[in-house]
Amino acid sequence: MVLSGEVFSKKCLCPEGYHGGDSYPCEPNCDDDHPCQNGGTCNEGTCMCKRGTSGVFCEEIFWCKSQCKNRLTVDCVYNQEQEYFDCICKDSSLLYDYREEICKPCQCGNGTCKYVGIHDWHCDCAPGHKEFEGKCKPCECGEDGTCEFDGKGLKVCKCKPGCAPRIGICQPCGCGVLNGTEIECDTEKNTKSCHCPKGQEDVNGVCEDVDMCKDSDPCRHPSTKCVVIDGEIACQCRPGYVAKDNRVKPGQPCEDLDECVHGAGCSKNKDTKCVNLPGSYKCECLPGYEPENMKADTRDTQCKRHKDAWMPAGVVLAVVIALLAVGVAVIAIKARRG
Repeated sequence: MVLSGEVFSKKCLCPEGYHGGDSYPCEPNCDDDHPCQNGGTCNEGTCMCKRGTSGVFCEEIFWCKSQCKNRLTVDCVYNQEQEYFDCICKDSSLLYDYREEICKPCQCGNGTCKYVGIHDWHCDCAPGHKEFEGKCKPCECGEDGTCEFDGKGLKVCKCKPGCAPRIGICQPCGCGVLNGTEIECDTEKNTKSCHCPKGQEDVNGVCEDVDMCKDSDPCRHPSTKCVVIDGEIACQCRPGYVAKDNRVKPGQPCEDLDECVHGAGCSKNKDTKCVNLPGSYKCECLPGYEPENMKADTRDTQCKRHKDAWMPAGVVLAVVIALLAVGVAVIAIKARRG
């Protein structure tokens, strides 16, 4: 019945445990006994579904209506992390090939198959192997490098600085060290070539200083010598000499170091005295002593008592005795004559 000025309409009230009403159908509430599926969340009895899912409990997956064909062998599931679908073979030993749309065994060989990204099938290879064209192939370059394949499937070793591939394995160059870092090298046809810095050259696989002093010696004094430091020529004092003001300028002489005064000299050698020499020193035996080894370094002279050191005293005694004997004989002769 319609009264003047009033309009009546039907209103639905849902029973307990349901939500909806008015112009919406009554649907069951979500709760601990009726959770939301496929990553959906329950909000005041209503499921809030992730992208690509729908239904009262988010149980419907949009893509599964047309994907993952042949449901006798394949299940269509929702990937909550990627918010997309996955086709899972009912035989767990098989993997679904999305290109061919069939389940088939893993072709990786020495490794296992896994999906990377969205339906991108890759091989998780065992140590010492790397994937190439869907299969695990041996690929080992040692601890000092990583192994890769080029477009033709040939092994390429990416070695650490200071290392190079030799006989298929990354090995230290052994060219030397510069500022705490191994000097790098190349290996062509298993022949090593060192990348020596300025002032050095490759000598039998080792970086050595170039003898820049051979053709140009700016030091020009017997007390100094020419050296190469970090690729630059410099002057240093020879052993037994010291520099003035701790610096050696080209052409400037060094001062003689008196080892007998400022050094150890002959202090470790008994029965010797120290004699300073230009740029060096020598140890001489004290009177009454002689060197034990005439071929030894004069700075390391070891002395022993001279075996004839008693001769002077013996000679004097013998002379005294002889004189006494002569005197006695003369007295005896005079006594007889008298």
